[in-house]
Amino acid sequence: MFNKTNLQAALSKQTWAKGLRLHQSSSVVSAALNEQVLRGSVKSESNRSETYLTRFEYDESRGKAQAYCNCYLKYDCKHAAALAHHYLERMHVSSASNNSIQEWLNNFSSQEPLVFQQKKALLYFLNQNNSLPDDYLQLAVKSSSLKKSGGWSRTLTYENLDSYLIKQPFVDDQDVQIISSVIRSQHYSSDIKL
Repeated sequence: MFNKTNLQAALSKQTWAKGLRLHQSSSVVSAALNEQVLRGSVKSESNRSETYLTRFEYDESRGKAQAYCNCYLKYDCKHAAALAHHYLERMHVSSASNNSIQEWLNNFSSQEPLVFQQKKALLYFLNQNNSLPDDYLQLAVKSSSLKKSGGWSRTLTYENLDSYLIKQPFVDDQDVQIISSVIRSQHYSSDIKL
């Protein structure tokens, strides 16, 4: 079905970038997926009162998507690219989950190096589902203490993802955001759907 690879392949690189700009300006009015057709209406960038009807059709035998629009270009247009970005960010579960996970992981890379401290901290582990690797990721949360050498103590304590964990003294603001997000979106489950 539709994914970032086949949607992006249906459009030029320049069009893909223009579509992102249009999507970020909230120009996608509506979007719907019906079997192998993704349809949407996108506002014109130059005349906001004008709306274009655009769609992607998926050819399963070739594994390719083709974009169509009623603007003057008819295909390879920024309106179709905006619809694709909207789909990937708001409708496509796998990409939406991957974006959330990637944003979350990026937070760690931007942090300052940890200095030695005696208090506990939370560590997050993402594991694939062994029986269905493309179905979901399992989030394990463990607490540990930082050693003087810079590594983590070998003693890892499993923590339950619940509101009780948020109240612990070693939980920082970023941990609260992560735990709250998982609890809200996963209903206390540690499974992250792809």
